[in-house]
Amino acid sequence: MASIALDRIAKVFTRPDGSPTRVLDELTLQVAAGEFLTLLGPSGCGKSTLIRIIAGLEPQSAGSVSIGGQCVDGRHPRQRDVAMVFQSYALYPHMTVEANLALPLVMRRLTALQRAPWIGRWMPGYRRVRETIDRDVREVAGALELTHLLERKPGQLSGGQRQRVALARAMVRQPSVFLMDEPLSNLDAKLRTQMRAEITALHRRLRTTFVYVTHDQTEAMTMSDRVAVMFDGRIEQIGPPTELYARPATRRVAEFIGTPQINSIDGIVRSASTIEVAGAVLPIGTCLPTGSVVTVGLRPESLTPVERAGATVLLGRVQRIEHMGADSYVYFHVLGQARALVLRTSAARAAGLQPEMVFHVATSLDQVLLFDSQGRAIDSVVPQIASVRSFR
Repeated sequence: MASIALDRIAKVFTRPDGSPTRVLDELTLQVAAGEFLTLLGPSGCGKSTLIRIIAGLEPQSAGSVSIGGQCVDGRHPRQRDVAMVFQSYALYPHMTVEANLALPLVMRRLTALQRAPWIGRWMPGYRRVRETIDRDVREVAGALELTHLLERKPGQLSGGQRQRVALARAMVRQPSVFLMDEPLSNLDAKLRTQMRAEITALHRRLRTTFVYVTHDQTEAMTMSDRVAVMFDGRIEQIGPPTELYARPATRRVAEFIGTPQINSIDGIVRSASTIEVAGAVLPIGTCLPTGSVVTVGLRPESLTPVERAGATVLLGRVQRIEHMGADSYVYFHVLGQARALVLRTSAARAAGLQPEMVFHVATSLDQVLLFDSQGRAIDSVVPQIASVRSFR
């Protein structure tokens, strides 16, 4: 395994009219040896371009890439000791699974003469090298439960089986770094869940450095040691999944992490210890002057329907209810907000609510997030007596 260091990486593409388009903007990143790091962000934020630069498939416009403490700028992909798993699997359809797995080792271990048709197998040393290749292929196939599929071709496999073959082909090389570019996006929901578990188990077993690209926050939150959230070619925040969820650095990160999406409501600082939000006064202190406009972030799971009104309770009107089994999502409107908010509650609590019904909503004050007019997180103070239990 090897560490990765990216120093002020920039990438600029030139449009057909000659104008430049900056895709990556002075991006710096450190990935520890053996770490599972996920690049998470919406389409077009530059995450796939960044992983291709690490692999050597795309040259950067500025900056440098180091792998294992050595600068690899200008090195061919095969000289970087990395293996990449693509979104499209990139399997050779005319080859069997066994031949697909063996190909990276054949190209690396056999000479040009030994790879030549007809005469190659008669070259000195061919049989010995070929035996080591076959042994390594069988070992990796057994680890990923592909032994019974070795004689099949990719067209005879399911999506999940093809994905395992793509992983095995990368794994058989025993690289120091695994790079994965949205490898699960072509799978259905059930297979994605299964493959997330398999990739996580693979990382625990190999303890190799993994860099994973996805726009799916569920993949990032469930598999990663750290997540780097990207927007517009920059890293907005990087940290463990739990930290990104509980302490987002910006409003954009807060809105990107979490399902359903966090509720964002305009609020006004009324005093050093209170904020007014949609007619309710929350006992939350900030360092901002009175009258400052803030954005209040309320996680859907921090909201609870309650029976009685109060100064710290929102008044809402039910728009619709989505029943998800054990949980229900209740969409509702509050005073002065055109956009519907959502709360996540148990099916039993939601059973008493109906569309157009007016009800009261309490929030866990210690989970309230505040952002300034620039979208940056604001430190807040919640008094001990202002626990959510005090008004439920």
